[in-house]
Amino acid sequence: MRESFVFYRSFFEAIKNLDEKKRLKMYDLILNFALNDEEIDPKYEICNQLFTLIKPQLSANNKRYEDGKKGGRPKKIKTSGFSEKKPNENVNVNENENENENENENVNVNVNVNENVEKKEKKKLNIFKITTN
Repeated sequence: MRESFVFYRSFFEAIKNLDEKKRLKMYDLILNFALNDEEIDPKYEICNQLFTLIKPQLSANNKRYEDGKKGGRPKKIKTSGFSEKKPNENVNVNENENENENENENVNVNVNVNENVEKKEKKKLNIFKITTN
């Protein structure tokens, strides 16, 4: 037996245009089923048809309610994100025995660019240049 339930706007929209007796009967059908889990005789055919459409939603809500009373999923254990395992030790010991025999000397490297080569390259580029007038 529940103390409350969700009444959807779609229920209201489906029922609002019924005459007063049928609308009251629909409210009784919905309330008895949602709160007491009891089905009563609809008395009117239209009420039976509308209740057939509304009943699955009420049943699903009742199931969720009952499942929620069980306590839900167990809480997760909070962790800091780091494991308590010790880091792997590196078994390989590599010693650097290389000695640099080169001493730092000021070495000047001169690069001469042949101007003729640059001109030839430019001429090659001009050959493929398309001009428009």
